[in-house]
Amino acid sequence: MTAILTRPTDELSVAAPAPVASPPAPPADPAPGPRLDAPRPVRRRAVPRWLDAAIAWPLATAMVVLIAWNIGGFPGASDDEGTYLAQAWAVREGIGLAHYTYWYDHPPLGWIQLAAMSWIPELLAPDVLAVAAGRAAMLPVALVTLVLTYLLCRRLGFARWAAALAMLLYGLSPLAVTMMRQIYLDSFAVMWILAAFVLALSPRRHLWAYIGAGLTAGVAVLSKETIAVVLPALFVAVWRATRPTAIRPWAVAGFLTALVLVGAAYPLYATIKGELLPGPDHVSLLGAIQYQLHSRSGSGSVFEAGSNANMLVHDWLYYDAILPVGGLVAALLAVFDRRLRVPALALLILVLVALRPGGYLPAMYILQALPFLAVLLAGAVQIAVVAVLRGRTRRARARMRLMRMRAATAVRMSRVDRLVVAFDRWLVSSRFVAALDRRLASLRWPARSRREGARRRRIWSHVQLGLRVVLVAALAGLAIAFVAPRWYEGNRRAVVEDANAPYQAAGSWLRTNLDREAVVVTDDVLWLDIVVTAGLPREQVIWFYKLDLDPEVARRYPGGWRDVDYVVSSPALREDPDHSTLPNVAQALANSEPVITFGSGDHRIEIRKVIEASG
Repeated sequence: MTAILTRPTDELSVAAPAPVASPPAPPADPAPGPRLDAPRPVRRRAVPRWLDAAIAWPLATAMVVLIAWNIGGFPGASDDEGTYLAQAWAVREGIGLAHYTYWYDHPPLGWIQLAAMSWIPELLAPDVLAVAAGRAAMLPVALVTLVLTYLLCRRLGFARWAAALAMLLYGLSPLAVTMMRQIYLDSFAVMWILAAFVLALSPRRHLWAYIGAGLTAGVAVLSKETIAVVLPALFVAVWRATRPTAIRPWAVAGFLTALVLVGAAYPLYATIKGELLPGPDHVSLLGAIQYQLHSRSGSGSVFEAGSNANMLVHDWLYYDAILPVGGLVAALLAVFDRRLRVPALALLILVLVALRPGGYLPAMYILQALPFLAVLLAGAVQIAVVAVLRGRTRRARARMRLMRMRAATAVRMSRVDRLVVAFDRWLVSSRFVAALDRRLASLRWPARSRREGARRRRIWSHVQLGLRVVLVAALAGLAIAFVAPRWYEGNRRAVVEDANAPYQAAGSWLRTNLDREAVVVTDDVLWLDIVVTAGLPREQVIWFYKLDLDPEVARRYPGGWRDVDYVVSSPALREDPDHSTLPNVAQALANSEPVITFGSGDHRIEIRKVIEASG
């Protein structure tokens, strides 16, 4: 065998030049998806965007028609309504922030907004009771508030039908119909705070939305200061909406800065006027706050029978117990659904403030809780309907699997998640669910082929869906049968009863029979009718509180009740005065005789002429 060997050579073999490697390409962009620090991309929707407006505005308009029907006749006019309307008139006429000395009892922005609209009812119905006509100015506020309730539900992730249900629950409740008719500053505050929640939960996550939330929240507080208790829930909404992203510090800073800048206008005004701190011979902001928080007599405990707070809660439940009780029960579901936690927190704060011992509970306080009650109740209904129609959703199943994995691997979990896992385990292992599964499995007949089995499974799924729809329809029918008669009776009273007929008759008599030199003591319901319509100088028409409590009125009428010619004895005036707090008013009532009486019973209005004390 001949072996062929290759002789080594002294020359190195020259290899072919290797191709020059191109510089490494930059790493490919990750799969497209929503950035955590950027606004969420706008997805294409099969349903047009204007559908929300097409649902919300017509429904809200229909409910405002119900609110407007007989708005001047029911409920009976209150002294607070007349006070706010008279203060709005003083702002509109350039007299000042109040028809008397403004003593910082409330921020003035609420009746400043009222002043911008209250001239329209006076122009259209000059002969109607001022408070009855002024209520028409609350209708645009009610309309916007109802629409904002719908938008809040949509921002929380509600379906359109659930958002419409929340608006219907809010707008058709007899309690809401009654309260939204009246001239209360709380209505303005509720409108602005709902706008703040809508902006804070904006899906675009734009910085200006959070700044706008701070601005509108500040306007809400300056409309009625008690709405400030809801601000922690609003802050939680901003915090959750931004998530742990780069925009969170900017969003929180913008929200807080806007809120503080708007809210600081009120103490700044008091500082410029030299009325921030208490002092002799002038009112002060801090003095008014001290009176509201400490010196003012409380309403007692809600749980104490016969207390003012207890009777007030019974009055609310007399008008409607379904929405308050249903909303409070629905708030418990916030433990299991993240969408409900923000409105549940707002409601919880409002309830805790109302339950505080020794505090003052105003009659209009329920206005601030009504939209959150409606949102929570509608959210609970949506959870129940989805659970019946679809079973556990894909997101809920994935979240439950994740929590089970955390529980199995001893990962730290919140108490809420542990409670949910425990409830899920109990539900899965319960005998009722197991028996139901066995029963349903027994109804599935064997299939001869794979295709036939698939067809039968589809048929069975349709049968299950039909049964679920029938169950939902039956439950909805039962709910309507339970709610409709009760709400019909409450709303029928609101559109039929004329509770202000005595006031209307008394106002007509005062406009035509009073001497222009007379000095009249009255409540604020009739104050504007006597000043504007009857034409008496406002210095001669005394709101009954001011006869004893206003130093300017005391200097003008040093004789007290002896300088008064007429006293208009109304329910508000008869309830308040006694010899210790309002002695001049009590003496004027005791030393007067009725000239004419309108109505009967506790709701009567008496025109009384003051006479000299006998003996």
